[in-house]
Amino acid sequence: MDPGPTRQRSSVTGLKPRPAHQVGARPKVGGAVSKCKQPSTSHGGKHVTTMQEHPATDARTLLSAEMRATLVSNMIDKFPQLSEDKADRGVGQMLAFLAACNYAGRPLSPSPLVDDFWHAFLLHTKAYAEFCEQRFGRFLHHQPGFLDKEEHGGGKALRALTVDSITLAGYEIDMEFWPELDLADCSQCHANCSDSPNHP
Repeated sequence: MDPGPTRQRSSVTGLKPRPAHQVGARPKVGGAVSKCKQPSTSHGGKHVTTMQEHPATDARTLLSAEMRATLVSNMIDKFPQLSEDKADRGVGQMLAFLAACNYAGRPLSPSPLVDDFWHAFLLHTKAYAEFCEQRFGRFLHHQPGFLDKEEHGGGKALRALTVDSITLAGYEIDMEFWPELDLADCSQCHANCSDSPNHP
């Protein structure tokens, strides 16, 4: 039985292709290392591929402290049960997601909670447009809609690809913002998900 298209919270399309020489694996919770395979080089007639580990970057450094504080305040106003620390980390995961969208060669999708942080940033249209232009040289559009499950693998697979892409782009992952990767199935029902800001 064909389940039809999978409902995704949002995605970004028209992305730059990922550099072919970078390969990595999903990090452990709180992963702070990004792994890249370096291109093969000739060494004594043999091709050698080296694995280098680089410290992962906290994506919060991509945005001014003032704008981060504004977004944290906006999210706490909307979802009072969010702590300041979790709201600040959420801004970081949203920024890591945006950086990965610029890096990946196919559509990515945020978790429902990361999507809420993206919506908060989008409401500051001038600041969001300036951020995109300064960091990526182009505007990253928010495109909610349906993605074909056959082509994109469904919500959980797309989210796993997103987390991998964040890692490959060199940014830290906070798995608290990507909880459906630990679940067998995710209903994508934002109002009832365990990661919804509506649930403490």
